[in-house]
Amino acid sequence: MCVQAQTLTSNNIAPVIERYTSSLACFSARASALSGLALLRTLQREPVGVGPYPSLTLLEAANRILSDLVILHGVRWLLAHSCFPFESYTVELGGVRAGGFDVVARNASGSRLIGEAAAASPASFRMRKRRLLKKLWSRAANAEFRILLVNYDAIAHGALRALPAHHWLVGVDIEDGTATAIRG
Repeated sequence: MCVQAQTLTSNNIAPVIERYTSSLACFSARASALSGLALLRTLQREPVGVGPYPSLTLLEAANRILSDLVILHGVRWLLAHSCFPFESYTVELGGVRAGGFDVVARNASGSRLIGEAAAASPASFRMRKRRLLKKLWSRAANAEFRILLVNYDAIAHGALRALPAHHWLVGVDIEDGTATAIRG
């Protein structure tokens, strides 16, 4: 899958998510008969050959796919709940950007939002959050809104401390599309 910017609005977000999730139906359990070292080697070394990232291994593709779903469902939730003064959000799926942000929005009055997304485990959330906040703070002094989109099940108890002012954390459930926003 090519990493390219897409502008998402209330009118086009549902079909974008449907197309993306439909592309995941082709994954199969071809590694299910393997065990031990053969299983680990397959998961980490063999390209999946299908889905949005056919040239990546299952582990690499899974991480990017889960992050993409956090972005897509998170933006759908933001659009539906009008949390910010934006009618559209530009997103880049794929996990690899040349210094850009996962989510960007601008409106006619000049307000700007930037965001980063992560699919993280509870054990890695604090470190990922710290790294993403550093990126949001250091590269976007002119953004009025800064958001972190993360899978809700990564947010461990007490991990929300130290969310800076003017930053939002959006915990996203990628299965049902619900989310919760927390303001710093």
